[in-house]
Amino acid sequence: MAIIGLTCAAPAAATAATLPIDGTYGNASGCVHARTSNYGEDDSVRLITPDRLETMVTACSFDSVDPVPGGYRVGMTCASEGEGPEENHPDKAEITGDARSGYTVRFADGSSWEPLTKC
Repeated sequence: MAIIGLTCAAPAAATAATLPIDGTYGNASGCVHARTSNYGEDDSVRLITPDRLETMVTACSFDSVDPVPGGYRVGMTCASEGEGPEENHPDKAEITGDARSGYTVRFADGSSWEPLTKC
Protein backbone atom coordinates (compact mmCIF):
# COMPACT_ATOMS: atom_id res chain seq x y z
CA MET A 1 0.00 0.00 0.00
CA ALA A 2 1.39 3.39 -0.91
CA ILE A 3 1.67 6.02 1.76
CA ILE A 4 -0.48 9.04 0.91
CA GLY A 5 -0.22 11.62 3.78
CA LEU A 6 -0.50 12.28 7.67
CA THR A 7 -2.11 14.37 10.36
CA CYS A 8 -2.30 11.71 13.05
CA ALA A 9 0.48 9.79 14.74
CA ALA A 10 0.83 6.04 14.63
CA PRO A 11 1.01 4.45 18.04
CA ALA A 12 4.48 3.33 19.03
CA ALA A 13 5.14 -0.35 18.62
CA ALA A 14 5.94 -2.30 21.76
CA THR A 15 9.47 -2.91 20.50
CA ALA A 16 10.01 -0.20 17.91
CA ALA A 17 12.92 -0.64 15.53
CA THR A 18 15.37 2.10 14.57
CA LEU A 19 16.73 2.89 11.12
CA PRO A 20 20.41 3.91 11.41
CA ILE A 21 20.14 7.34 9.80
CA ASP A 22 21.33 10.63 11.26
CA GLY A 23 18.21 12.75 11.50
CA THR A 24 15.20 13.63 9.38
CA TYR A 25 15.09 13.29 5.61
CA GLY A 26 12.33 14.53 3.33
CA ASN A 27 11.22 16.18 0.15
CA ALA A 28 10.86 19.99 0.18
CA SER A 29 7.34 19.87 1.66
CA GLY A 30 8.36 17.25 4.21
CA CYS A 31 11.27 19.35 5.44
CA VAL A 32 8.99 22.40 5.82
CA HIS A 33 6.67 20.25 7.93
CA ALA A 34 9.61 18.92 9.97
CA ARG A 35 10.64 22.50 10.81
CA THR A 36 7.16 23.98 11.41
CA SER A 37 4.88 21.02 12.28
CA ASN A 38 2.45 22.53 9.76
CA TYR A 39 1.09 20.59 6.80
CA GLY A 40 -0.82 23.49 5.29
CA GLU A 41 -2.60 22.34 2.13
CA ASP A 42 0.39 20.46 0.72
CA ASP A 43 -0.36 16.75 0.38
CA SER A 44 3.09 15.92 -1.05
CA VAL A 45 4.77 15.72 2.40
CA ARG A 46 7.23 12.82 2.66
CA LEU A 47 9.45 12.31 5.71
CA ILE A 48 11.67 9.57 7.04
CA THR A 49 13.16 9.58 10.54
CA PRO A 50 15.05 6.88 12.42
CA ASP A 51 11.77 5.40 13.69
CA ARG A 52 9.04 6.22 11.15
CA LEU A 53 7.81 7.22 7.71
CA GLU A 54 5.31 10.05 7.51
CA THR A 55 3.07 11.80 4.98
CA MET A 56 0.20 14.23 5.36
CA VAL A 57 -2.36 11.53 6.24
CA THR A 58 -0.37 8.41 7.15
CA ALA A 59 2.37 7.55 9.65
CA CYS A 60 4.21 4.23 9.82
CA SER A 61 6.25 3.19 12.85
CA PHE A 62 9.07 0.72 12.22
CA ASP A 63 8.59 -2.72 13.79
CA SER A 64 11.69 -4.29 12.19
CA VAL A 65 14.76 -2.99 10.36
CA ASP A 66 16.91 -5.57 8.57
CA PRO A 67 20.05 -4.82 6.53
CA VAL A 68 19.96 -5.72 2.82
CA PRO A 69 22.52 -4.89 0.11
CA GLY A 70 22.48 -1.11 -0.33
CA GLY A 71 20.01 -0.36 2.43
CA TYR A 72 17.38 -1.75 4.77
CA ARG A 73 14.14 -3.70 4.64
CA VAL A 74 11.61 -2.36 7.13
CA GLY A 75 8.43 -3.86 8.51
CA MET A 76 6.07 -1.25 9.87
CA THR A 77 2.66 -0.59 11.33
CA CYS A 78 0.78 2.22 9.60
CA ALA A 79 -2.05 4.45 10.78
CA SER A 80 -4.09 6.78 8.61
CA GLU A 81 -5.80 10.04 9.44
CA GLY A 82 -9.31 9.59 10.75
CA GLU A 83 -8.92 5.88 11.52
CA GLY A 84 -8.73 4.26 14.93
CA PRO A 85 -6.10 1.77 16.08
CA GLU A 86 -8.22 -1.16 14.88
CA GLU A 87 -7.62 0.01 11.28
CA ASN A 88 -3.80 0.10 11.65
CA HIS A 89 -2.19 -2.15 9.07
CA PRO A 90 1.20 -3.74 8.43
CA ASP A 91 3.34 -2.71 5.46
CA LYS A 92 6.88 -3.28 4.21
CA ALA A 93 9.37 -1.12 2.36
CA GLU A 94 12.98 -1.12 1.26
CA ILE A 95 15.00 2.00 2.02
CA THR A 96 18.18 2.47 -0.02
CA GLY A 97 20.72 5.23 -0.47
CA ASP A 98 22.87 7.27 1.86
CA ALA A 99 23.02 10.61 3.65
CA ARG A 100 24.85 12.29 0.77
CA SER A 101 22.62 11.24 -2.14
CA GLY A 102 19.38 10.80 -0.19
CA TYR A 103 17.19 7.83 0.66
CA THR A 104 14.72 6.21 -1.74
CA VAL A 105 11.75 4.31 -0.32
CA ARG A 106 10.21 1.44 -2.31
CA PHE A 107 6.99 0.00 -0.93
CA ALA A 108 5.80 -3.60 -1.18
CA ASP A 109 3.10 -2.57 -3.69
CA GLY A 110 5.76 -1.27 -6.12
CA SER A 111 5.24 2.45 -5.46
CA SER A 112 8.22 4.54 -4.42
CA TRP A 113 9.35 7.90 -3.09
CA GLU A 114 12.03 9.99 -4.77
CA PRO A 115 15.35 10.34 -2.94
CA LEU A 116 14.70 12.21 0.31
CA THR A 117 17.49 14.54 1.39
CA LYS A 118 18.49 15.70 4.86
CA CYS A 119 16.25 18.43 6.28
